[in-house]
Amino acid sequence: MAASTTTSSESPPPPDHTVVRSRLGRPPGRNATAGSRKEKITVRIDAELIALYRDWSWQARCQVGELVQQALQQFAAHRRK
Repeated sequence: MAASTTTSSESPPPPDHTVVRSRLGRPPGRNATAGSRKEKITVRIDAELIALYRDWSWQARCQVGELVQQALQQFAAHRRK
């Protein structure tokens, strides 16, 4: 009977992928009750574009949703012209 090189107490190696996440929580100094009424939606956005927004959100110290809202407001203002 040959001895096994692994024991049952060893755990498998962790997966080889990285999970990319947005900023969690509110940045310091922000008032949670300020602002207008919000609606939560689900959208599908190009992965490279949302990665840019995620990076910008860390630099701007705000949520990705705030940057998307600003972009939509700018687009709406441009369309009104």
